[in-house]
Amino acid sequence: EGRLVHIDFGFILETSPGGNMRFESAHFKLSHEMTQLLDPSGVMKSDTWNQFV
Repeated sequence: EGRLVHIDFGFILETSPGGNMRFESAHFKLSHEMTQLLDPSGVMKSDTWNQFV
């Protein structure tokens, strides 16, 4: 039973290809992929969307 953990430090620390590294100011970063899980239809009016956002 294997497990894989991936930590994307570039996403967390908001690093850019140009080398501008700074800490993320938001406590939580809502990605496009997360919004697709919460509201697959994309209308942002579902019960799940309203519960979490």
